[in-house]
Amino acid sequence: MKHSVILNVFLISMIMYFPVYIRFTGSTVINCPNIAFLDTTTRIACSTSVNFTTTIYTCPCGSEQHCSQSGCVNQSTLGFNASIVNRTQTELTIPRAQPRHTGNWACSDRQTDGKSFCNLVLTKIPSVTITSDVDADSVNLEDRVSLIVDIEDYYCSGPFSLTLQVGSEIYKPVSGRNNANRNLTTTTHINVTQTHFGDVKLVFVCDKHLWNITPEGVHELQPNSRPEAGQRQGGTSGAADGVPEITGADDGSAPEGENTQGGVTVQQLVPHVD
Repeated sequence: MKHSVILNVFLISMIMYFPVYIRFTGSTVINCPNIAFLDTTTRIACSTSVNFTTTIYTCPCGSEQHCSQSGCVNQSTLGFNASIVNRTQTELTIPRAQPRHTGNWACSDRQTDGKSFCNLVLTKIPSVTITSDVDADSVNLEDRVSLIVDIEDYYCSGPFSLTLQVGSEIYKPVSGRNNANRNLTTTTHINVTQTHFGDVKLVFVCDKHLWNITPEGVHELQPNSRPEAGQRQGGTSGAADGVPEITGADDGSAPEGENTQGGVTVQQLVPHVD
């Protein structure tokens, strides 16, 4: 009993003279937008479960942005800057998002364990013009029609596809990945059937997002309503039948949900799994 009392007194003395410091660690979470647009302002947020000490953003380009409770050290040459929202959250702003900003961003803090990552995907919706070698408002069944599709200034830092839809017919898309603004002109030949009559549009998919784009020029294929509609007119006969396609490149993934962006219907898709 006497030894037990002595031991307890010794332990209490040790704690009093040699305090034990316990570090309470927390977690860090970084959030990128679902998708952002090239040349526009983009924001990324980083939050901690405890008050942060020094939060560090790491850009895919290799640059870092530091924030402490006293403020953030901003450098104009980085192309982005950070600010403090509250004691557990900071926000990084990219005034004009560029291809070098795409990819995996990281956030860490000295008060928490590990890093948190998010993927920034940038896109730019193309402008589309479609012309035809015949009068698209007066087309006969079995006519051979050529549609010239001019796609300008499209961009996607993730997987993308461009698909032409004529009526209920879908044409083989251009797909792949790209890291530069691109222009594309293609010619699609079709042998007109009843299923080709209706809207003509281009479907642009970037990552898991989809835009139905109504083009300038030809945006509808209409049947000939004149008495001689049964005769073939304006088309070119004798061409081989087959599945028409847009000539393009590479592989890509097509990626549920719906919202709008700039008056254009946007759908979020689930990537296909082969």
